[in-house]
Amino acid sequence: MATHLPGILIVDDNEDNRYTLQLMLESDGHERITCATGGNEAIALIEKEKFSLVLLDLMMPDLNGDEVLKVIKSDPDKRDIPVNHLIGQRSGPAQRRKHL
Repeated sequence: MATHLPGILIVDDNEDNRYTLQLMLESDGHERITCATGGNEAIALIEKEKFSLVLLDLMMPDLNGDEVLKVIKSDPDKRDIPVNHLIGQRSGPAQRRKHL
């Protein structure tokens, strides 16, 4: 069944992480899932599509998660989109505590 509801955006430079999250969300019944491989791609997608949730990796090579979050929250039309940071094991303890 097609839906016109805003979708979920997964932003992660790790292909395995994107694939796993997409499978988990699809198994929960979510139909509109979009993936971005980095911060610049995520910002471009957010500018042209509506999302009900952004799952955002912190450590990415182009723009990191903090930089992407600042762009989203500085836009009055986008600032209410819920954003959850994805914190992987490659993040150090100080980085993880910063976002808890």
